[in-house]
Amino acid sequence: MAISLLRILDTGNKPGVYSAYTNGTKMHTIQDFHTMIAQALKFPDYYGCNINALDECINDLDWLDAERYVLLIEEYDSLLIEDSERLPIVLEILHEATEAWQEDAPNDEPVFQVIIQYTPKAQHDLEQAGIPFKVE
Repeated sequence: MAISLLRILDTGNKPGVYSAYTNGTKMHTIQDFHTMIAQALKFPDYYGCNINALDECINDLDWLDAERYVLLIEEYDSLLIEDSERLPIVLEILHEATEAWQEDAPNDEPVFQVIIQYTPKAQHDLEQAGIPFKVE
């Protein structure tokens, strides 16, 4: 499943879909990222605020009462601006989560979707990381 780069963010409120909104201006460091992603996806208290814990929790989400999950990232250009070396790892974990969730999906509708507000930097970063994406 490709990551989506959207020019306009609008998922609306759909039944059975949990939408988590994040903003890069509040996630300049990897610690900021862990704090904000944990809040947005309501990670359990045992979330360890590290890459391994992120990988584990983002591939679970049983505590959310939903059939589908959408993670929206606005203001991408500010995301991990102070820890830019960590950005490719975070993008890869997000991409791998979209793939893992889709393995058991009953149809082609995405189960876990990452939507990033379009910027040329976002497109460049995904291209550099070799992560498939589509611009909508």
